[in-house]
Amino acid sequence: MRFDIHKVPAHELSVSDFVARYYETEQPVLLTGLAAPCESDSAKVVWGLAHEPEAEWSNGHIAAGTIDGDGLLRVPDLVHAIFSGQEIVHKPKPLKLWMQPQGHRSVLHYDGNSLHGLNWQVAGRKKWQLISPRTPVRMVPFSWVAMAQDDFEPDPRKHEFCEFYTEPGEMLFLPRYWAHRVTSMADNNVNLNWVWTSRQPNLRHAVGRRECATLKLRSYFGRLDRLVRYRVSIYNYGDGGVELFQRYASAVGRSQLFKTFCSELGRVALMPIFGSEVERQMQRMRDNNFPQSLSR
Repeated sequence: MRFDIHKVPAHELSVSDFVARYYETEQPVLLTGLAAPCESDSAKVVWGLAHEPEAEWSNGHIAAGTIDGDGLLRVPDLVHAIFSGQEIVHKPKPLKLWMQPQGHRSVLHYDGNSLHGLNWQVAGRKKWQLISPRTPVRMVPFSWVAMAQDDFEPDPRKHEFCEFYTEPGEMLFLPRYWAHRVTSMADNNVNLNWVWTSRQPNLRHAVGRRECATLKLRSYFGRLDRLVRYRVSIYNYGDGGVELFQRYASAVGRSQLFKTFCSELGRVALMPIFGSEVERQMQRMRDNNFPQSLSR
């Protein structure tokens, strides 16, 4: 079933309403009407965050240790409210700066480490496709990357999904486990993305249960765990250390563990069919990024 994402003016949504209507239900929402910086100011934001002494450069984004853009812009109050809470893991670098040229397209995936995110379109325009974890897509074994052909489209008879665009001044709340694919539409596209992991796992749907079970299974594999493609660390899961990993892993019982193990083995058998296609998409996503060309 295709649905329309909720669009709510940011000034009409209190923090308590956001928590009750979207955060606790893990339902995406697009907040509109936020003040977006002009082109020259967005360039200052990019330059300032990219050249922070503690900035961590990755292929595709830059992670920073601040949640406030280092005073370069007025961060929405909702961001400050979330990061003032104790029910989340406080990551050392919670802010990610994304910069992509026109035509950049991500692989279909959900964010590893059970990440929630608030994604603010600072400049440019992006097309989003979200698929609900209530109607999951097939993932690479023990991973967060979809095992899908490049031309995959969700089936309205099988998937609960939505498609929309983000413009400057709009901020998307993307809950954990929602599979998504993002396409950059403008010449220059800049996003600020604040991410965090909840201290409590979500066992209400299949993807949440699979996430907890795969963590537990991977802890049994020892050195074989290194063979898992596109994996995230299990012993510093979500930057919460062993304690958070154990909390998530211990949330599932033996029956769910066995069910997940059988399901993941079935996906291993499909890797000869999908493996090279997924890697091609991943490489294309890594190559087509602006951060590589910024000088430090």
